[in-house]
Amino acid sequence: EPRVGADFRETESKLKLLLTYASAPKQILLTQIKEAIDASAADFLSEISGNFVGHLLPARSVGVQGDARTYCYVAALSSNDPPDWNARVRLAKIITRVVHR
Repeated sequence: EPRVGADFRETESKLKLLLTYASAPKQILLTQIKEAIDASAADFLSEISGNFVGHLLPARSVGVQGDARTYCYVAALSSNDPPDWNARVRLAKIITRVVHR
């Protein structure tokens, strides 16, 4: 059964903007993203912009932070390019930083 919370649409929008960062229209969510990342991350997002397709899945993964459980949506990323695992790890860290802000 899908688990879609009140924050699903905003989280999905942030994911789409991150993956199309270089060509994203100016809007409030893009401003929030720019506030959450540094210049290096912005350059990286501009470089990989359009190389990935992403979908937010209506399911939550469980993690532990400190003494509490956390529940976060799962993002599925795909690309036609051969896997660059370093880029994917960096992108995952940026997505996490932006979404949890």
